[in-house]
Amino acid sequence: MRYLTAFVLALAMANPAIAQQAHAASKKGAASNVAFLRDLTKRIEGAGYRKVQMIPQMFVVLAVGSDGKPITLIVDSNTLKATEVEGAQEFINDATGVNLAK
Repeated sequence: MRYLTAFVLALAMANPAIAQQAHAASKKGAASNVAFLRDLTKRIEGAGYRKVQMIPQMFVVLAVGSDGKPITLIVDSNTLKATEVEGAQEFINDATGVNLAK
């Protein structure tokens, strides 16, 4: 994200017209993301879940721990605090085909 911001600032200094286009594209992408998150929330609610809250500032991280075992972490992008989610690897393996156990 920092690199994107630096890139946009560099464009603004080099050519204000290009910077305006980049800003407009960024806004359009953000609106698209919001629409996607709303749709995903509705689908989850449609599956019977209630009080669904999406947190786009969180990341799912697949890694291998120091013990050699695959782990799944949820990382807060603001604080960089992470917590391990036990049992998530099997679901992620099935959903994505990513298997860190190999």
